[in-house]
Amino acid sequence: MSQPTPEQIERLPKWAQAHIKQLDRQRRDAISALEQFQDSDEPTMISYEQMRRLDGDLQFFIRHIDTHEVTFTACGVTLVVTMPVDEMSRGIKLSWGPEGSYGLGDLCFTPTAYQQARITNLAYMPRDYESLMAWKKQTDESKRQKT
Repeated sequence: MSQPTPEQIERLPKWAQAHIKQLDRQRRDAISALEQFQDSDEPTMISYEQMRRLDGDLQFFIRHIDTHEVTFTACGVTLVVTMPVDEMSRGIKLSWGPEGSYGLGDLCFTPTAYQQARITNLAYMPRDYESLMAWKKQTDESKRQKT
């Protein structure tokens, strides 16, 4: 949607011109207030990046979360990331398990790249689970035959 030219706005009735000026002023004030709010966001150990369209342009905003633990849940997996709370705690703690307190399925921690991994719930991927169990059975059988 393109914006009207100044000439097009001048041809509008005075009440419409005044209304457009007021809306434009409110839009600029809202953008300014959002920028001030974003700038006042205190840095913490946990943050995320969000992309927003403001004034027609895409802009990235970093939002901080004031907590020491975050839980992610997807595809039958729950991952809890815990940040250190004092000087004695070192490093970031990762805990994972099936989604929900009575979750089903074995979880598989698979390295995917340098310092990167994927955690999957094999109950949500039956073909992968079947092939993994077949490989395990074959490996177990070959170990038994060697002994």
